[in-house]
Amino acid sequence: MKAAVGVSTIKDTVRATEEALWQAIPKLRNLSPSLIITFPTYDRDYRLVQHTLTRILPKTPVLGASSVSTFTHENFFEDSAVVVMLLAAEEDVELQIVTGIGEGINDAPISAVMKTLLKIKDKRLPRYSRYYQRRLMLTFIDGLAATKDIVIEELILATQMDYDIAGGAAAKPIGTDQKPTFVFTEDGFTNDGIAAAEVLANVPIGIGVKHGWWPLDDTLHRITKISNNILLEIDERPAADFFIEIGEKLGLPKVLDWRDLADLLWKLEIGIPLPNGEYAIRSSLVPLDGGRIRLTTALPRGTLFKVMVTNSESMIKAAQEAVGEALDALGDVKPAAALIFECLGRKTLMGSDFFKELEIITNLIRDVPMLGFHSYGELAWAERKLSGFHNMTIVVVLFGERRIL
Repeated sequence: MKAAVGVSTIKDTVRATEEALWQAIPKLRNLSPSLIITFPTYDRDYRLVQHTLTRILPKTPVLGASSVSTFTHENFFEDSAVVVMLLAAEEDVELQIVTGIGEGINDAPISAVMKTLLKIKDKRLPRYSRYYQRRLMLTFIDGLAATKDIVIEELILATQMDYDIAGGAAAKPIGTDQKPTFVFTEDGFTNDGIAAAEVLANVPIGIGVKHGWWPLDDTLHRITKISNNILLEIDERPAADFFIEIGEKLGLPKVLDWRDLADLLWKLEIGIPLPNGEYAIRSSLVPLDGGRIRLTTALPRGTLFKVMVTNSESMIKAAQEAVGEALDALGDVKPAAALIFECLGRKTLMGSDFFKELEIITNLIRDVPMLGFHSYGELAWAERKLSGFHNMTIVVVLFGERRIL
């Protein structure tokens, strides 16, 4: 397998997309690309990005999501960037990729998943076989949907646990409440849906999933009032008051306004205990009036959780471990491409330490072509991994360069 990355910061979106693509294409050395992956920053017109990609490479599947910031093995961009990755098969590598897109995940998430998978099924090549050694469903979803948990659970069930799953929730700048997020394929785009690429390959695909958060203490708290993803009460107290009180006990900066509360909520997360001793992290998206908090996804009333905390050192170590997990899954095969899906909240908390994390990741994969973005949530399903929907987590996907012997 071979991968190539192209980047452009030209202000004109069409020209930027063209430049990014023409940077990447020659690096494939006359190989035909099997997939285009792209995370344009939010100031770009996604219709123009999609249209330009399909105009230049009309036979190549496209998978994309809106982003706040995106990064490669060489650069980091917070705005005005179009970045693409091309995946291609070479020599004895077999690679079959088709995409699907489904709308309506807010009101009918199960139906949206099934629409997506049916479109994938309809586009499969005649030589399709479910017995490929590696099967991956790369998946991007609306970052504002309250049904992200349902989407990943249905995707796992609908694929009969026969696929690894990895991806992220599309993102947009914090504070732009009235604006949507987008996902898209070569067939269209949606701000209320799911876009996925079925990847069938005879190369190993490694996945690593880590977050680096730990419980503040052993106390289990209960969600006592919630409406969809609007958290109202914890332990029968207003949700915002609950976190403000904990922040005061920890000596964190005093909450004087909305922004102070938003900053506090980044530092204190909900950790749902899992049977394997791990914790699934659930984040606050934005504080609302009346002590309410909008979560990134809905949770059932009665959910038990622990308050989770972290620091930059622990998050960077988690990223290192996630890359290690993915490398271990490749065995003795070198990586040819890397995809990184990392929560926007991690970058916000780490600040400039994020660049230390990025340097560690690139050193571990040794300048392998890499593309990543900061998401509103991460998706993962793989054997013996921290699986499901996540927040404040990093998901690493590595594609091996040669087939499994």
